[in-house]
Amino acid sequence: MRLTWTATDDSDLQGYRIYRGKGEDFPPAEYILLGFTNANLYDDTSAAEIGRLYSYRITAIDNGDLESEPTTPSSDVHLQIPTLISPADKARVDRFPVFLWEPVQSAISYRVELMESPSGGILWDETIETNPSAESIRVPYLGFALQSGIPYYWRVQTYSKANAPANSTSEVRVFQTVP
Repeated sequence: MRLTWTATDDSDLQGYRIYRGKGEDFPPAEYILLGFTNANLYDDTSAAEIGRLYSYRITAIDNGDLESEPTTPSSDVHLQIPTLISPADKARVDRFPVFLWEPVQSAISYRVELMESPSGGILWDETIETNPSAESIRVPYLGFALQSGIPYYWRVQTYSKANAPANSTSEVRVFQTVP
């Protein structure tokens, strides 16, 4: 799960501490310290229980090790990582592939991304709302005709809230198109 917040403009900022609790109102404490970062984002990749509601609070630390007051708690449910079905990794497909994956419980939407490299360069993306009764999620590619013989990469992100960062992201898979 990706956490983001507004950066402080304090000139002697050392970084941010991230705390994770199980209720809405918890004081920051060493035993629930999740991590530290210099950026105003943090990916919670720890072994959190899927489907459980967690709350987060952030504090700023200055160069004198003084800690700010914590942010108001922000809560979200940890979603399962999407399981990709098709195109399979290293598959050869036609120039207009259909992306297929298993639905994730409690996801409200998905974003499928077609990329030029495993780390990004988005060529096309599509966001769709969840259909809770679907056995699989099927999204046809509707962009420009893909060139044959070139590797393309794809992944799926899940969302548990509107206007929020992605909650979980699938593995990245690669495929090529056939002429």
